[in-house]
Amino acid sequence: MINSAVIDKNEIISIKENNKEVNKNTRITYVDTAKAIAIFLTILSHSGLNDHPINQFICSFHMPLFFFLSGWIQKDKKISGIKEWMKYILRKIYTLVIPFILYSLIWADGSDVSIYKYILYGTIFSLNKVKSKGTMWFLTCMFSATIIYQIIINIKNSIKNQKIKYLVLGSILVICAVISSYFNFNRMPNLGMPFNINIALSAVVIMFAGNYISKLYNVCKNKFKILESRLIILGMSVLMLFIGMYLHKLNFQAFTIEKYNLGVIMAEAWYGNYVIFIVNSIICSIGIVLLSIVIDNKVLRFFGQNTLIILFFHGQTLGIATQITSKLPVGIYKCFLNSIISFLQMILIIPIINKFFPNLAGKGFIEK
Repeated sequence: MINSAVIDKNEIISIKENNKEVNKNTRITYVDTAKAIAIFLTILSHSGLNDHPINQFICSFHMPLFFFLSGWIQKDKKISGIKEWMKYILRKIYTLVIPFILYSLIWADGSDVSIYKYILYGTIFSLNKVKSKGTMWFLTCMFSATIIYQIIINIKNSIKNQKIKYLVLGSILVICAVISSYFNFNRMPNLGMPFNINIALSAVVIMFAGNYISKLYNVCKNKFKILESRLIILGMSVLMLFIGMYLHKLNFQAFTIEKYNLGVIMAEAWYGNYVIFIVNSIICSIGIVLLSIVIDNKVLRFFGQNTLIILFFHGQTLGIATQITSKLPVGIYKCFLNSIISFLQMILIIPIINKFFPNLAGKGFIEK
């Protein structure tokens, strides 16, 4: 459920051409594969599973996974000066806010000025108020999270002493977690907080976890040859997901009130036990990343590079899939089948949107 322009950030490498050092981009391809898995889980969670245990488990981590992946490829680069900050913010507006507004307006019910007020508020509750697509909450949350993330990076990189640097970083992240956990579903306003700022603070914690775990993975990969074995990586992935299932069950049983009986709903700041929510999100995300390293392939990368388009249109493709399978008996397998059919329909939609409506895909931003 995320704009590819956000988490497709490339790794810069230096090579020599004609005795000159040239910077070139290389994709971290397994991140694209992980994004494809994440967006498929999003479709599956909307396919009619409702309060089935499979959906409860998916809901416990599939939205945090997008933030984890965003953090995985972030660079610890300080932004200096108003001009550079303006470029950064404009890029985020173009790749996140403009697609959010366009698509939310397309589906909003009403023609008076009030729809703009609710859409620009940017939460799942305000979007539902005008019968627009509630799933668009993610884009405003990602916008808030990336801005906050960069502010924290600037603060961290302004401190020269290493011990103090990481003490300050840890303190800031703890404060973010405390504020976010406090302003949960039960304490925030009826429409949530503008641009999901309270949820974005949790997202920032998960993004930093993704960033530092990616560094740890790269160090371990270079040190231990055992991590070259796909079988070992697959085993670690399965272990992480099983631990995540246990933590999810533990968190789910900790509820006194369960809205929609789904357990965790990040869009509504419904976390259950907040500490378990964060730990479970990180562990399951690691499991999906490891799985992506094993199954990385061109087909999944194609979907992973166009997750924003899939986010926009999966409701429609799910509707078509439901019609196709309408005569089949109701069951869990039908939800999986509908999700797969919905996913495959995107092969036809993605090229059209990229070519004729790039703004809806958050693409085409040119820095001057």
